[in-house]
Amino acid sequence: MRKVALMFLLALTYSAAHAETYEYLVFTTSAGDIAMKAEGMKMTFSDGCLVAANGDETRSFALSDLSKFCFSNETTGVKTVSAGQGTEIVDVYTLSGQKLGRFPYGAGAVLPLPQGTYIVRSDGTAKTIVVK
Repeated sequence: MRKVALMFLLALTYSAAHAETYEYLVFTTSAGDIAMKAEGMKMTFSDGCLVAANGDETRSFALSDLSKFCFSNETTGVKTVSAGQGTEIVDVYTLSGQKLGRFPYGAGAVLPLPQGTYIVRSDGTAKTIVVK
């Protein structure tokens, strides 16, 4: 029994040390993959939800909607969208659907947003952007 417990502790220690080399923790939900920076990540469970916070952002995932989460060095499933040629006014939302405001967006435009993943909506179409 002691041998099994020692092997488990060694495996757990190796896993914890190995996980520190990954930059992101990617959560897979029915809405797709959502990546958060892993550094400083704290996870708690409250009212049937997993709450993940890393100092920059806090997200809540219903356990019934969360299929898996894993460490990664890439923000999988999300591509950075380049701006079009003209300038237009767009609505910007968080991934949870909260509207952040209206902003000019086009060639060379910089959205005044902190790092994260957002939904940009204009002319009936929506795109996902990543602010790094």
